[in-house]
Amino acid sequence: MRRLLCLTATGLFLLGGTASAAVRSQPSDSDLSMATPIPPQAQVDPPRDRVGPPIPPRPVPPWINSGPPVPPRPVPPRPVPPRPIPIPPWAYPRPPIPPGSGPVAWPIPPRPYPVYPVYPGYPSYPVVQDMAKDLLLTVEKLRDPSYTARSVQLGCAPVSGTHPDAGGACAVLTPAQGDPARITPSWTVCAQVQDPVRATATGIWNGRYIQFEYTYSNPCAMRRATGPVFSF
Repeated sequence: MRRLLCLTATGLFLLGGTASAAVRSQPSDSDLSMATPIPPQAQVDPPRDRVGPPIPPRPVPPWINSGPPVPPRPVPPRPVPPRPIPIPPWAYPRPPIPPGSGPVAWPIPPRPYPVYPVYPGYPSYPVVQDMAKDLLLTVEKLRDPSYTARSVQLGCAPVSGTHPDAGGACAVLTPAQGDPARITPSWTVCAQVQDPVRATATGIWNGRYIQFEYTYSNPCAMRRATGPVFSF
């Protein structure tokens, strides 16, 4: 019994010493304040992030530059042949035709084109009859159902047709090559009246087909743009 009590007291004594040692091993706030500060050199980033002096170039072995520098070998220019220029077959000179042979011996006389007199009552403008100059002119009012479309024939080689002022119409159409759209408009002032009128011209002029159609705001605007062509 006495031995058991001794063993129990010894165990309690050892257990108390271990607990006190564990408590003493923990640092207190005073120990932390009195701790030695860490030098700033120890807080620097790893050596791979340091910026140091530049690395000097590696010296070249002496056997590489043992002699004076060799100048570059001149390369002779390569001659470029000129590019041939294609010549069309008709550019070559033809052999001369002996006199008295071929079509040169029978020259074709020029075609006589009769020149007609000037337009009556208008400035001098000679007319050459080389091809037909015939037009069919039509005027139609769009807002007047009782108005019947009017059409006249106009010929300018020579001046003919049912147009009341054929000479004046031909004098205006000849510089415009028979196209009413090419006529230079006059400086006439027209009222802003909405009375639409449609003008149409079809026919042949010097071998060219004429097809013209335009709607004007009123008859005054039509006469200002086309002159006496559609004045009937």
